[in-house]
Amino acid sequence: MVYSLRDDTVGTTGITLGNSAGGENNATLVSGDSGRNISRPITLAAGTTGTLTVGGGSGIAETTYSGGVTGPNDLTLDSRGTLLTMSNAAINNTKTLTVKGAGNTVISFGI
Repeated sequence: MVYSLRDDTVGTTGITLGNSAGGENNATLVSGDSGRNISRPITLAAGTTGTLTVGGGSGIAETTYSGGVTGPNDLTLDSRGTLLTMSNAAINNTKTLTVKGAGNTVISFGI
């Protein structure tokens, strides 16, 4: 499943990526707009064993995630050929962090 969003469509709470009920389904969160800052905190669902990816939107110049990421899972940051920036809050996952993609990924806060 791929979620494409704009910050104003998420509401005022955080985003849960993956299925907290468990399972092997992959989940990807990408921006639906160029230049978008997604400021909501992202929580990686504890029950999922699928690949969890946060990335830039395909064909979009730049995406920034500034709410941080927490969770007990592996996390993949995929620039998808764009500029992907993680800023203002830590990436706090307890397993492997993978950075990939044809674009650039900037992490300007703690891991």
